[in-house]
Amino acid sequence: MALQNIACVVGARPNFMKMAPILRALDAYPEICTTLVHTGQHYDANLSDVFFDELRIKKPDHFLNIGGGKQGVQTARMLEALEATLEAGSRDGDRFDRVVVVGDVNSTLAAALAAAKLAIPVAHVEAGLRSFDRTMPEEINRIVTDSLADMLFVSEPSGVANLRREGHPEANIHLVGNVMIDTLRYMLPAAEARHATERYGVQAREYGLVTFHRPANVDALESLSQEYTVTLDGTSSLKDQVGNKMNGGSNEVYKFTIDTTPDEVASVAIGAVSGSRSAPREVKINFDAIVIPQTGAFAVNKRNGGGAVGVNFATATVDNKTVATLTFTGGFVDSSGALVDGNYDLRIDATKLTDAAGNLLDGDGDGTEGDDYLFGTLLADKFFSLFGDAGGDGDVDGTDFSGHFIPAFGSIATAGNYRVDLDLDGDGDIDGTDFAAGFIPNYGKMRDNSGY
Repeated sequence: MALQNIACVVGARPNFMKMAPILRALDAYPEICTTLVHTGQHYDANLSDVFFDELRIKKPDHFLNIGGGKQGVQTARMLEALEATLEAGSRDGDRFDRVVVVGDVNSTLAAALAAAKLAIPVAHVEAGLRSFDRTMPEEINRIVTDSLADMLFVSEPSGVANLRREGHPEANIHLVGNVMIDTLRYMLPAAEARHATERYGVQAREYGLVTFHRPANVDALESLSQEYTVTLDGTSSLKDQVGNKMNGGSNEVYKFTIDTTPDEVASVAIGAVSGSRSAPREVKINFDAIVIPQTGAFAVNKRNGGGAVGVNFATATVDNKTVATLTFTGGFVDSSGALVDGNYDLRIDATKLTDAAGNLLDGDGDGTEGDDYLFGTLLADKFFSLFGDAGGDGDVDGTDFSGHFIPAFGSIATAGNYRVDLDLDGDGDIDGTDFAAGFIPNYGKMRDNSGY
């Protein structure tokens, strides 16, 4: 078999971690000769050299020393240098059979473009990922690189769906998994041997690690000097069925665990921190609708039998959505109003939250929203329950209404189908007046189809 010459191009920290397991895998094949090209996009020793050492990546065959600069200038310099490098071929002067790029940094884009101009096939590892935000330079890099590559190695199913939607040939798409996990597994023994928790004086599952790397966050001193509030997105890691106790891990913020989250919660932010302890003085709960908390809707408890924390809350309406701000009182609060050191659980109880119409979000207390009110409100459901699918034919229609609901009109208090909670005008019967007031305004306002 003829020797295959493959150029592997890296340039920035994320590239190193992704390319390391690929190089190890390719080295296992004697018929493959790899050439490692480092553009020098990340040129600081702490962003480059340390990764080659710790990941045991071979020394680059070519270091292009591009450095920093504006997006266009940096990419143009890379393109010029990469074109010359790829034209020169392998160490034996042979033409490259393929260029392998990883991720979505400028080095990835420049290498793919240079290779395509030279008619060298491109393989893109971590293809298909999309943020759908074209204000991000990385999003442009992803889309263009995928359009130039004929081998698209995808890390997750959503990437496959994105590539299919964009019209890439099925034969070019390969779901192969996440090479970052390969690096994690490879580096885990070394990471554990560093005993980081002991060195930093923290306990497992009681701290969070945040990295800042986007240019908008780190390129200006005024940005780095700001105080930041940590927010968890309620549509992803925070979201859970009401009543299900969530585990800790990624749901912990400043030693808080979000214990239960109603569907209407959009996000929870731990803010107004105090001093070097980062102890919270308040919690903001952002709802995605008008929500009216009742007494006991929010509870904070110190873990391991510590006891309840006094909670006060105030609400405001912003863009027709409720924001609830919680503050703390009692023995677990210091003189600044911040919680003392410890682990705390925050519970948001949907059985004590109502919507704008006064209906409880989890009216039946079963820990699940969306199945309480078939027709939008509890009152409408009570009217509905007088007939339902009384005919047993698998639907709720005019037959049930005329045959089973209308006869209930005018029922006197002694009749078996009279219900005082539906006698809205209190005249001793359930008739059109009650129906018009209680059912008609909400008819058809189904939360979902599961309540049939």
